[in-house]
Amino acid sequence: MSAELYILLSCQITWTLKDRDGVVKDYEHFFCPLIMAAEQIRQKIRNLTYRYMTGESIFPKEILQYDPYIIREALNNCIAHQDYSKAGRITVQEHEDDYLIFCNCGDFIPGSIENVLKAEYSASNYRNPFLATAMVNLNMIDTVGSGILKMFLSQKKRCFPLPDYDFSNHEVRMKLYGKILDIGYTKRLLNEDLSISEVLELDKRQKKSIKNDSPKATENYLVNDENNETTQKTT
Repeated sequence: MSAELYILLSCQITWTLKDRDGVVKDYEHFFCPLIMAAEQIRQKIRNLTYRYMTGESIFPKEILQYDPYIIREALNNCIAHQDYSKAGRITVQEHEDDYLIFCNCGDFIPGSIENVLKAEYSASNYRNPFLATAMVNLNMIDTVGSGILKMFLSQKKRCFPLPDYDFSNHEVRMKLYGKILDIGYTKRLLNEDLSISEVLELDKRQKKSIKNDSPKATENYLVNDENNETTQKTT
């Protein structure tokens, strides 16, 4: 079997659904053409209505857990930037505790997320230029490197936590949150016109506080408000 045919046969996207303990409840494998598989995978992901109270109204705010654009962009980025020479698979994990993880093989070419979020950033090269060109022609991605920035801006507009990126083990792993982590962060975004760099710093603070098991400290830093808030998901 030629190397080219082996790589073609090994091209695969795996979707898994995991419960709160990380146990796999369901899964499905998708093969070439990956461009066609992307839409099938998007339809597998449950996107529930999320409701939350800010204390500023008696009516809850309603929003989908995940922006469909971000799901589409994250998955298409995995396909466009996968290092197919490693014969690995692209994975999409759906977790019942309200987050998604998209992962593809290969180093992150821009180097850091901070580089991509700079106003002057523009993509200079792609790992798979012919594939990228085909996806551009199908309006699946752009060639100026603005996709990640748009995903961050979408989460900012939705007042949700920003995506997390992990570049260890020569992989690009993106975590997308489908719930509020700290209502103080959300209130700041609702009430103030903050730059993406300011939101990035607030996002880091809320996640650091939650990691240290002291979310109230983050809320006090982000906004001084003692109203009670609740969150709820519905189908």
